[in-house]
Amino acid sequence: MKKNFIFLALLFGFFSGFSQNIVYLDDKTFKEKIWNYDKNPEWKYEGTTAVLIEFYAEWCKPCKLMAPHLEELQTEYGSRLQIYKINIDSYVKPPQMLNINSIPTVLYIEKSGIYHRVESYKDKDQIKKLIQTKLAI
Repeated sequence: MKKNFIFLALLFGFFSGFSQNIVYLDDKTFKEKIWNYDKNPEWKYEGTTAVLIEFYAEWCKPCKLMAPHLEELQTEYGSRLQIYKINIDSYVKPPQMLNINSIPTVLYIEKSGIYHRVESYKDKDQIKKLIQTKLAI
């Protein structure tokens, strides 16, 4: 019985590494994972993997329409891509630093740190095509 439990725990731990969840950023985690604008006034990507960041607001209908697409894509891409979201009403400094003036706005950040900005609602196929072209995933 104990061996079965250990086997299942290891198996679950192994497979849980393949799926990721969308991560909601705040000012602190944005600086840790994306860009520490206090330390580096010029853009300097802090990460090492490809990411997608949606700048959104709770009251934004197009943002709400995009949410399930992003959830599905996070599951589909797993550890090859991390999707982040940041609420522009709660955390105003990151969108200000990146001149985000409309929502939804999505940044596609390559491993190298080069980013591409796309504004307005996109359906799942459009987002997927952008991921494939902008991030080459």
